[in-house]
Amino acid sequence: MSNNTSNINTFSRGTLPSFFRGVVIEASRTTYEHAGFALARHLRDYLDEPEVEELDRALASDDPAEAVWELIKDALPRCAALVPRRRRVTFTRGIRRAIEELQI
Repeated sequence: MSNNTSNINTFSRGTLPSFFRGVVIEASRTTYEHAGFALARHLRDYLDEPEVEELDRALASDDPAEAVWELIKDALPRCAALVPRRRRVTFTRGIRRAIEELQI
């Protein structure tokens, strides 16, 4: 099966899932930890096959949450752009929680 048909959920590099916009709006009033958790939980749905392999490598790294953040910045830049710099530590905490609780 070719990469074009291997994942019916493949999105373009500039993807900004509507659910994530809503989560970020809520996070601006509460905490960005939930936003990090929510995006990490669904991350595989928005990555193409080479990026999923990169995700697996990131998860095996010494600091998987930070490595996943770097992948998000690269693969889903519109999502990353919605996370204010001062909230990235909290956002990454949500990624870490998703890794631990859901084993993404």
